[in-house]
Amino acid sequence: MRVAELLKVNGNWKKLWKIQVPNKIKIFLWRALRAVQEIWTEADIWHNVKDYITNATGFIPMVFQMIDEVNSTVMPKVAVMLWTLWWRRNQKCWQEKIPSVFEVTRRARDTLQDWLKAHQRKINTVQNNIELENHTWTKPPFGKLKIRKSVNYPDAQW
Repeated sequence: MRVAELLKVNGNWKKLWKIQVPNKIKIFLWRALRAVQEIWTEADIWHNVKDYITNATGFIPMVFQMIDEVNSTVMPKVAVMLWTLWWRRNQKCWQEKIPSVFEVTRRARDTLQDWLKAHQRKINTVQNNIELENHTWTKPPFGKLKIRKSVNYPDAQW
């Protein structure tokens, strides 16, 4: 049996990549599903996923069934919550911290809202036919320094 056949996981991968969430969350789902890592331990959106979890035969079938059946406005919340639960798990494993349920749900909500706001601005900009500036870095001439201005770090802790 070839490696590709061993790694094959059945499911609606195309629909997974179309979920309206940040790419890092799609990549998390892809990795979790490919590696068969169960991380669903708690959720603030229990009423939306209860039947899927209690009747699941495994993590992979559960997530793909939700991708196929859950409302497209709820599925981003489910995906973000899964990703945030993985973050919580990493905090416990690597930082010896256990974020509260409130912190986990706030982080999930804020992550999704921030992404939706940024995504909406991008759509509005394209719809209004406003050209976006090309922000590519170029090396400064020899002997010169390049200083970036208008940088904002609202959550920076110095």
